[in-house]
Amino acid sequence: MEYIAYINLPICLIALCFAWRNVNARWFLISLAAIELIDLAMLPIVQEWRTHYYLWAVFMNILFFVVVLGRMFWARQLYKLTGSKYFIKLRLEYQLSQQEAAICFLFLVSLVINLLVWFEILMYVNFVIDTPYLYSYVLNPIQSVLHILECLAVMTFITKLPKSDKRMTYDYSN
Repeated sequence: MEYIAYINLPICLIALCFAWRNVNARWFLISLAAIELIDLAMLPIVQEWRTHYYLWAVFMNILFFVVVLGRMFWARQLYKLTGSKYFIKLRLEYQLSQQEAAICFLFLVSLVINLLVWFEILMYVNFVIDTPYLYSYVLNPIQSVLHILECLAVMTFITKLPKSDKRMTYDYSN
């Protein structure tokens, strides 16, 4: 599981290079990469929490939903703040693809399993149960599969992008 957890950020960055011309894909991949970067940057700190590490994982999954599913709201707020035409174009071209919905589902599964493991660890620490089965036998295989499926969904996402025009006129400054 150790190495599989680190593969998502490079995949997102490579996908971002391929999907740069599509504003919707660019915004989605930048959001996803930012969340992955925060998660990886905080990993050495939160792993020391032991019991509450899984609550951190739940928080990161919720953050994903707030950032990714709230992209239109964030685009509107950033437009008000910066006045950049990019954010207007982003709001006009916003659409949730099947691959994005699949990634949302993967994060939902991760949220549920981490929440269950957190409760299980709390029960184990407080001597309610003797063996944390989800933690011991289920968590790592499921998280590994979820990381691999997320990478595959991101790769599928960039292959299913609509063709855009050759010019990127919205990238010029105001």
